[in-house]
Amino acid sequence: MRTLLALLFLAWPALAQDAPGVETPGAEVADKPDEPQLVSVDLVGTVKTIHAGEKFLVGVRLRIEDGYHVYWRNPGDSGGATEAQLRAPKGFSVGPVMYPAPHRLEQAGGLTVYGYEGEAILFFEVTAPAELPDGRNTVFHGGARWLACKTECVPGRGVGQLRLGLSKRKPKKKIERPDGFATLGPHLARLPRPLPQHESWKLRWLGTEDKPILSIKLPKGTQGEFFPLEDDQNRFLRLRSMGGSVALHQSFLVGEQVLPRVRGSLLITDGKKTVCYSINRVWKDAPLVEPKNNRDKEGD
Repeated sequence: MRTLLALLFLAWPALAQDAPGVETPGAEVADKPDEPQLVSVDLVGTVKTIHAGEKFLVGVRLRIEDGYHVYWRNPGDSGGATEAQLRAPKGFSVGPVMYPAPHRLEQAGGLTVYGYEGEAILFFEVTAPAELPDGRNTVFHGGARWLACKTECVPGRGVGQLRLGLSKRKPKKKIERPDGFATLGPHLARLPRPLPQHESWKLRWLGTEDKPILSIKLPKGTQGEFFPLEDDQNRFLRLRSMGGSVALHQSFLVGEQVLPRVRGSLLITDGKKTVCYSINRVWKDAPLVEPKNNRDKEGD
């Protein structure tokens, strides 16, 4: 399956080259797929007009056929990662793709995958140049490639574009949002952000070096769900709630010249509000706490 997806990616045509900062009147880009797909693609933005020097987000939105799902950056036990690209006009800078936290999807055969159903948006942070012409438009081009699965899997790709106005003025305190901005809220809430560095968040290591456990104390009244990023040495086993904390159980190949690491997205909710944090901790980041009982030693 992953070989098939890799071949599709090689066949994916490159996005349009860097476009000029100002739109050419009457120019259109033929970027719609020739045939209907299980997933449709368009671009969305968090601003209606771009101001000089402003930072904003552009998202590649995937609308997914009912009953199908596409995958997060770590697909889990099967599947292939969804990828996206954004081509900005000349003078704009674009950051790396940002994946909102996915959903845990249980599949036949006891498999667990991480993915999106219904709609997914992969975001990019864009920085506008210090100087812009006033009252003109510019166009962003983006695209994605994916594996859409139900009882069978179908690879796909698609591209889209977003036209935004330009202003030479500095950003306003009150940002003018585009129509439909409210629908982006749930996706933005699931974007990982740095873990708070205050007293209510406490991290400590439990377990043993080959089966490390990272314990994270959560704010009172919240629950956590973890979506791991794995590598050849580290594999996530499970999350366990432990009296106001979550314990992230990992397995680790001892003997490698690499420290145990827990990396991924931690989704926190109190039933009303959802927020996502990026976790990236290696063994030396926190002191090792010897387990007090056999339950702390469990790693399976």
